[in-house]
Amino acid sequence: LLMLRRLVKRVRRTVLGPAPKEDNGAHRRQSTERPSTTTSAPDGAVTLVDPYSEYGARAVLEWDADRQLAKVVRPRGKLLQSVGVVGPGGEHWLFAEETLHLCERGGAACIVDGRGATVRELYSVALRAADDDDDVLPKGSRPPTTKKKRRRGDSSTGHGLPPLPCYWVYAHLRSLGYVVFRARAHATRARSLDLAAPDVWDDATHRDVAFEAHQPSAASSSGGLLGGASAGGDSSSSSLTPFSKASMGRPSFYVLVTTYAGHIPPVPVLVDLVGRLPAGVALKIAAVAGDGTVLLFDVDVGIPRLT
Repeated sequence: LLMLRRLVKRVRRTVLGPAPKEDNGAHRRQSTERPSTTTSAPDGAVTLVDPYSEYGARAVLEWDADRQLAKVVRPRGKLLQSVGVVGPGGEHWLFAEETLHLCERGGAACIVDGRGATVRELYSVALRAADDDDDVLPKGSRPPTTKKKRRRGDSSTGHGLPPLPCYWVYAHLRSLGYVVFRARAHATRARSLDLAAPDVWDDATHRDVAFEAHQPSAASSSGGLLGGASAGGDSSSSSLTPFSKASMGRPSFYVLVTTYAGHIPPVPVLVDLVGRLPAGVALKIAAVAGDGTVLLFDVDVGIPRLT
């Protein structure tokens, strides 16, 4: 066997020239180019190389500034199963609030303009600045640069970025264990990239709910949809099944976002909004304070009450 190895080396040296200097595997060279997935050792063996190894065991996302979405380029962890939408080509995309929350929790890293962005930088990338953001940005999350603020109605920024109060509501609902999507996601089974960004209630510009919340697990009957027992009311055949976007049923409730400094919609408007929601789905109002405190109110026949 030793003589055979020497013979192979001699033939290789004759045909290909001198072999590169061996390092006994102490320092394997990895290509700095992301598309590279393999590397060749001196003995001819091929080793797979992870181009995102610098990000450890976290999932890796890549921010698309034009779409204002983050593409999953290296999936890791179970959290990705309950966030994002599926693109036309089967790609997994995350909305801005999902991207920021996942990175803030340490479950993912996001590449922006070719390099890994810090959470502090993501606040300026993934959120739409408003007139009063300077007063409500949390300590340590203020954008590191003084870019021109992106305001509501600025067509150059697209429609995919939520304001800070909506992100706080999203993070609060996720901390309570809910699976949270942009409103109307259930109608497309989370396969649409065109869901409007959540926004704070405004009687003039935004008169709709911001999010829909699903239970992380729900009763599954023989009908196959989550969220209820069999048609006859017998729940003995139902069992708890994990949330699945493929079999996404109706949400547990919708969420309308407002601020302490803003105004809760008048009762007639709430009655009309409740009437336009799917039957049996509740409506909650999330009131957000300047320090990020979120209070949830149930709405019964148009009358808000604290949850």
